[in-house]
Formats: sequence, structure tokens, C-alpha cells
Amino acid sequence: MASQQLSGINVFAFLAATILNDIGRGAAPLNSLLMAFGFAAANAIFSPLAYWALDATAAVLVWLFVPGTTETTSLEQMIYVYRVSLRRHLLYQLTEVLPWVRGRLMPGVSTKSPKSLYRWNTTKSWRTAQENVRGPFNVEDRAQHMEEL
Repeated sequence: MASQQLSGINVFAFLAATILNDIGRGAAPLNSLLMAFGFAAANAIFSPLAYWALDATAAVLVWLFVPGTTETTSLEQMIYVYRVSLRRHLLYQLTEVLPWVRGRLMPGVSTKSPKSLYRWNTTKSWRTAQENVRGPFNVEDRAQHMEEL
């Protein structure tokens, strides 16, 4: 809806009868009013559909390409999240989360919760949490950890 305001299409909708009357010199005023009504009807019908499609497309792209950071509580954990490759994140979303969402939306289909893409230490100790996040980034452990993901 904001794009309509910024593009000036609503100005045309407001002045459509006058503009169409000026363009079609000699046309009956009733014809320009009917064309303006047709334009307004098309605008009213298709604007919400286009707005919904744009929002839905944006939501799907964000879901696919932007890793979630709601579980992160520190900068080290944020680094850990963004070091996971985009390919790995896409595969996780498409093979783990999507079947789970589909199973939740379809009645009668039971699915298990998707396993987590990230391994967080569940203890409350700050030092243990720091060691858990820092651990996979040691040179020796990194290759093994990435294979486990």
C-alpha cells in the first residue's frame, strides 16, 4: 500500500475522469467516468493480491536465506550461527523444518520435532557456555565438528 502512495497512482485514480476526458477529446464524459470506474475497480481488486504476493515472497526468502538468531545470547554464539554455510542452512530448512511445518499443518499427520541445526550447551554457567561456543573454532576440532553438522 505504501508503494501506491509513493508512486502517485492514487493521484491518477483521483483525477482519472478528468485525465481520461482530456485524453479522449470529443469522448462523452460518461465514457471517461466508466473508464475511471474500471481503473478504480481493477486497482481495488488487484492491489491487495499484489501486496499479499509480495509479502509472501519476502517471507519465504527470509525464511530460506536468513539464519535465525533467537537462540543466541552472546556475540560468540552469533558468530557460531553465521559460520554455518548458507548451503547447510538451506538444506536444514528444506529437509528438516519444512516437513515438520507441513506435518503440523496437515491434520492426522504426526511428525517429530526437527533436530536443532546448532548445538548449544544447556548449562547455565557462563564459562561452560563460552567454552562450548569457542570449542568448535579450534583448528583441530573444526573439521570434526563441521562433519558432525
